[in-house]
Amino acid sequence: MSLNKIAVMIGIFLLCMVSVSKVSLDAKNQIKKQSRVYVTVSALKIRKEPNLEATAIGKLLKGDSFVVFEESETTSEVEGIQAKWGRVFVKGMKGWVFLGFTSPIAPELLTDKEIERITKKYERDVKECERKEEEAMAADPEYQNCSSCGCNLQTSQSVNIDRGCTPYKIKEIAELAKKNGSTLNVPDREIFEAYGDEYCLNASKEYGGDCYGMKLNLYKSFKDLD
Repeated sequence: MSLNKIAVMIGIFLLCMVSVSKVSLDAKNQIKKQSRVYVTVSALKIRKEPNLEATAIGKLLKGDSFVVFEESETTSEVEGIQAKWGRVFVKGMKGWVFLGFTSPIAPELLTDKEIERITKKYERDVKECERKEEEAMAADPEYQNCSSCGCNLQTSQSVNIDRGCTPYKIKEIAELAKKNGSTLNVPDREIFEAYGDEYCLNASKEYGGDCYGMKLNLYKSFKDLD
């Protein structure tokens, strides 16, 4: 075998070793994503054992999310729904919840009437803003407004995010960020994605944007934990 061929083979071998090392390093640095489920009813009890007769130690509210660490072997029936129980640790409580009233999809937290009211207010405010804009441009042809009408106004979507991204979730996200060495005032998107709560993930996507219609202030929420 010629020296040139040997050199090429050594080069390919070294290149493969570098690639494997990089893949291993990247995999090691990835944050494991949590698989969460959401409460879909107004209140869901946490019980000491996976059965309806067990003592209730607390409750979760609609939109609360959690990780199921274990599922019971037996099932129970509640309001015609047959389902297993899930062992959870949430809001400082360890226990079991009936999984028949949970879903991997985040529920809508606003009623139809609330959505209608918020939508109508948004439309009124936008029209009023547009009217003022027209008056300002008529009075001064050089008038410019960098933000569009409707920007920073609350929508049903932003209110839904406000209600869903609750203080206990912010606290758990901060703990996850600290565990992974993050020192940012507001954890980066990767931490929110790893935590896996849809409401808070949407809040992080909206945070810092040109139009921010939420009342939730992520910077203040995380700073208040210090």
